[in-house]
Amino acid sequence: MKFDALRTERLLLRPPRSSDTVDLHARRNDADVARYQDWQVPYPLDRAEVLVTESLELEGPTPGHWWMITIADPTDAAVLGDLAVHITDDGHTAEVGYSLSRSAW
Repeated sequence: MKFDALRTERLLLRPPRSSDTVDLHARRNDADVARYQDWQVPYPLDRAEVLVTESLELEGPTPGHWWMITIADPTDAAVLGDLAVHITDDGHTAEVGYSLSRSAW
């Protein structure tokens, strides 16, 4: 089942696009954003490209893979962050994480 965008008055959750790589890379290189996350700064551009590409190939959460959706502003579509899901243990356990650009804090 393919993920369709969810829209509220203040939030848009949508599938990632290749163009999201630039925002993801910038956000993950912000030391304040990365402070409580599991990645190290500097965060390489090629790693951001792989994460977005892999998410584009998946239709939804898939065991053994990180699946990401983009958090955006519904009025101007500006990327605010991402929400990621990792399913493990044959679908019995899920890890959910998110990161927001400082401008969205």
